Amino acid sequence: MGYFIVSAVVITLISWAYLNTKSNQNEELANTREENKRSYHDSLGQLSSDSNNVQLRVDALEKGRKYYASLRPDGIATITDEASITNDLNAHSGNSNKIND
Repeated sequence: MGYFIVSAVVITLISWAYLNTKSNQNEELANTREENKRSYHDSLGQLSSDSNNVQLRVDALEKGRKYYASLRPDGIATITDEASITNDLNAHSGNSNKIND
């Protein structure tokens, strides 16, 4: 009976440690995602204020890729993410890529 109780306590402690670690990892991931999002949106805001600055556009592109990649389990931005970033960059830089008739 004593062996069973000790085993149950050990299993409980291991399970608690695992769940606690997993919870901390999820919290860190959420914080990283939020920081990447804030950084990306800040870069887009800077681009809006100086839409002809190529360096600001490059910075926003890099931060956008980092943000969208942080949303993916494999850490790689998708083609759809790239299209979203391009749309954001164009909207914030006043570049609509319209075809003139």
